[in-house]
Amino acid sequence: MKKQAGKYREDQYAYWIFIIILIIGTFLFFKYDINEFVYPVIILTLVAIIFYKLTIIITSEEIVAYFGFGLFKRKMKLSDIDFSSIQKIKLNWWTGIGVRYTTNGWLYNVKLGEAIKIMSKDKARVFFIGTDEFSSIKKIISDELNNQET
Repeated sequence: MKKQAGKYREDQYAYWIFIIILIIGTFLFFKYDINEFVYPVIILTLVAIIFYKLTIIITSEEIVAYFGFGLFKRKMKLSDIDFSSIQKIKLNWWTGIGVRYTTNGWLYNVKLGEAIKIMSKDKARVFFIGTDEFSSIKKIISDELNNQET
């Protein structure tokens, strides 16, 4: 977590994805001819590049979360947030990792544990992101919303 002048950034790395690729790649290397496992390794490598990291950023105007280099991205303007809707959600193991549709909405996460759920004022949009920094994120959103009111 980094906080500077009302801004926040959290980078969560998905180390597990590299371990899975290493295990699967090693298995394929010893089990098959090199020409037979090139495509699966390419696909796994692309998945790793896309999902290796989850970044959460809060600016004075919006909260943004994205995987890797930003192919999968969620954002919400702070002015659209219903502050009273912010909740900490405990993630179950069966919820999974990555981009998932859950009963709470679309979840972005790189590890199991906790998530923050934020609803828009019109209840039409949900910002649901895995994080261990619930209290920090809620406080920064509160601070930024208070700054906008003054």
